[in-house]
Amino acid sequence: MFELSESYRKKQEAQAKDKPLPPDLFMMGAPPSKSPDTLEELEKMYGIEYTEKTNPRTSFGRFYLRQDEYRSQNRAILEHHFWWFVHNAIAHPGIAIAPLLGSTVSRQAFKFHDYTSDKINAKI
Repeated sequence: MFELSESYRKKQEAQAKDKPLPPDLFMMGAPPSKSPDTLEELEKMYGIEYTEKTNPRTSFGRFYLRQDEYRSQNRAILEHHFWWFVHNAIAHPGIAIAPLLGSTVSRQAFKFHDYTSDKINAKI
């Protein structure tokens, strides 16, 4: 198994102490001792402001705005999540490797990417 040298590990730990990391919802460690009673308390606990959820300039904001669009069209949120996964886990890697496989495959990969993008954004 790969192991870091002791000097490298100590250097990384020293740098980590100097630079606190921003809050990350998925890497927060132990759960809080008190469960939040409201969405506002949850957002405050993890340092997320509601405006971040509606900012179209961020991936986080677009994710929530697209769900609102799905709701307005009476479409299932699970459908949005499915197309989000397909777009990000299949279409993006596909356009990364497609040029290695030839121009025809590359064109098809970009068509698939655009199709999944339209599905995510509830355009089709």
